[in-house]
Amino acid sequence: LKSPSITCALKNASPFPSRHSTVGSPESILKITFDGRPVLEEILQHDVYINDEEETEPEHSPEWEVVTYYKPSDESGGDAVERYLTVTLEKATPSSNVVIWWTKVFRDVGEEVVVE
Repeated sequence: LKSPSITCALKNASPFPSRHSTVGSPESILKITFDGRPVLEEILQHDVYINDEEETEPEHSPEWEVVTYYKPSDESGGDAVERYLTVTLEKATPSSNVVIWWTKVFRDVGEEVVVE
């Protein structure tokens, strides 16, 4: 049984030295493929940076992992299994000591979270 191939790429992320000066940076794009087929390619709501001082490539693989959750046996006697792909993104900021609240992950997808 062949295991599926997952790739996770981050395009246009700011390099580590520029992580606190991202005004006017190109839009960061997260792209995920499964067995070579695109599953997701979306523009992020805010800029991110590559947490690697040596990285200079325009496309970078961020830290990611597949997490498996096992639910208790169902009525048929089998365990229900759910798998999630988790991706770690480092938020870039326009200046140091600035905190940016992400109201959503992707610019064009999903509802904004309103905090009052």
